[in-house]
Formats: sequence, structure tokens, C-alpha cells
Amino acid sequence: MTQLEPISDAVAHVRKRRAIYLGREDVVFENLATNLINDALTLGVRHVDVHHWGEWWFVSSEEDWLSCENQFSIEETFRRLVPLVGGGREALRREILLTAFASAVFTRRDDEIIWILGGENADQVLSEYLTQIPKQHRVVGFSGGSQET
Repeated sequence: MTQLEPISDAVAHVRKRRAIYLGREDVVFENLATNLINDALTLGVRHVDVHHWGEWWFVSSEEDWLSCENQFSIEETFRRLVPLVGGGREALRREILLTAFASAVFTRRDDEIIWILGGENADQVLSEYLTQIPKQHRVVGFSGGSQET
């Protein structure tokens, strides 16, 4: 009998097995945004918005789907394989896909912005775009471009 070994670096694990986690070999950032929307809806969020602006994608909602059915911190949620409650037997939350394949990832709620990845030279994008979304909304933003994949 083969013993399962724990995954020490979930992001590297996902990058090496992109076809399993993305359903294809290439990264389509529109699909990553759609994955976040589907996860939020599965977690009970009633309304989700998505905006594409230049290289950036923004997914937002009045409801904070990142904390729904989740025992992990925001940072851990983007770096771990986390079960998607209500998504089926082997369903996983897909925030980790952003960390694995985007060049920059952040989340904002109220006045708190947490950078998960990158963020250099993003102040102008954020200041221009985020003023359009109410501060009380949860926002996940990510830019296209590939990290060491």
C-alpha cells in the first residue's frame, strides 16, 4: 500500500500539475475570474461582479466569500489546497490558482489591502479602479502574466 505524503508547497504542486487544476495546459485569466465567481456562488454569495481593466481582473461582492466556510487566514487561503464546502466531494477553492499563475494578486475589504503576490508598481491601477468599488465590498484583484511556470 502506498502512503500519501503531505504537500509541503501547495503552490508549486499546482504549478507542476496545471492540467489537473486548470483543466488545460495554458492559463486563461478569464477562466480564473470565472472560477472565483463560481466558488463565491457555491459558498452562498448572491451577487458577484467581475471587471476586466487592462491586465487586471477584479472580482467583488458585498459579501465576503473568502471567510465563508473557511478556517484559514486570508493569506493561507491563497496558498493552500482548501476544500470548497458545497462544491462536491473533491472540490477545492480556487484562490490558490491565482497565486500559482498570476503575476500579482491582492484582496481588499474596508481599508485593508492584503498583497498575496507581487504588487510592485500597482498603486496607480488600484487607486484608479478601487475608488469605483465600495470599500465594504470584498475585492480580489489579479493581473495576467505568468510567474515561473
